[in-house]
Amino acid sequence: MPFEISQQPDHIRIRLTGRVSAIDLDDLAREVHRLEDERGPVHKLTDLTGMDAVDVAYPEVSDFADRRRTRPMKAPVRSAIVASRPLQIGYARMFQTLNDNAFVDIRLFTKVDEALQWLAESVIVDTAKDGA
Repeated sequence: MPFEISQQPDHIRIRLTGRVSAIDLDDLAREVHRLEDERGPVHKLTDLTGMDAVDVAYPEVSDFADRRRTRPMKAPVRSAIVASRPLQIGYARMFQTLNDNAFVDIRLFTKVDEALQWLAESVIVDTAKDGA
């Protein structure tokens, strides 16, 4: 399977590796939706740095983004995408551009630690809002 999902206390971490197909994107969307149904809205870190090739074109990325964009959200979430090579960055930007859900803030990073820092900042902001 070209993706792994691990649940962290404050986010879901997704790592794509090897060659990714449209079927893989479909499986990934279903699994993330299942986790969101269990946990509620949750921040995400998607690491594309292990992705070597993509058997996916614009229509498949658009369909994947539509599924994510039209998903009902009960609260704002952050989605950090880590990409370091041109192929990865191109697909990340395409997804970011196509996903215009007002409840989802998508940012691109070249390093996992920078993405984790941004996600951690959201926890501080969320905690401050809850305590106000």
